[in-house]
Amino acid sequence: MICDLNFFKEINDEYGHLTGDNVLIFTANCWHKNLPNPNIIARLGGDEFIMFFEQIESKEKFIKKINEVRNVFQKNLYKRDGIEIKVIPSIGIAFVEEDGINYEHLYHTCDSRMYADKKNIKDQYLKNEV
Repeated sequence: MICDLNFFKEINDEYGHLTGDNVLIFTANCWHKNLPNPNIIARLGGDEFIMFFEQIESKEKFIKKINEVRNVFQKNLYKRDGIEIKVIPSIGIAFVEEDGINYEHLYHTCDSRMYADKKNIKDQYLKNEV
């Protein structure tokens, strides 16, 4: 699974890189506290995280849990020093059973699904702004 933060550049530009770094820590902690025992959560760079899960109960339950965590982000703003920021992750998921075992293929599948999610989120955001 790959996660990327929407509007992260704007967070850095408006509030500074220290706040951006704290938002990254907030994000990692939120994933760590709310996900079903990921084997690895790592920062890929910038505002991207990659997560590996060795075993999941079922695809349907896993996707449901990811959507629950997405709701946790919606309800829990990053708050510090009078600043409140809504963290909006874009998510791409690949499953070995469906998408193969080759790391590069799994990575590219996650990445393309994450960018599709990002486009959908930004389109909804723009539609709500009009």
